[in-house]
Amino acid sequence: MLHRVDTHPIVPSQSSTPGRCSALPAGNQFLAEGDLSYMLFADKKELERKFSQKATITDTDATTLINLFHQDMSAVRVIDRVEIALAEAAKPFAALKTAAA
Repeated sequence: MLHRVDTHPIVPSQSSTPGRCSALPAGNQFLAEGDLSYMLFADKKELERKFSQKATITDTDATTLINLFHQDMSAVRVIDRVEIALAEAAKPFAALKTAAA
């Protein structure tokens, strides 16, 4: 995540197209910036952890299959579900939008 000098994070919005912002229509939000101290975080559920030796995974080269049982390996899956709300969305957050050409 990018940070400005005053430590406010710079977060690309979901509507952004990396490297192709000029292709977005006018008025389309492509970047959001703000003070995250105005965000409220809460756990929706307890942290979920699952371990398995019964799986076949693909190596980082995307072609080699690895059978965890045969290699005496284990896979770990961790899921953390959080809820995020904005305390005062208009004050600490700003959005950059594309302009008309």
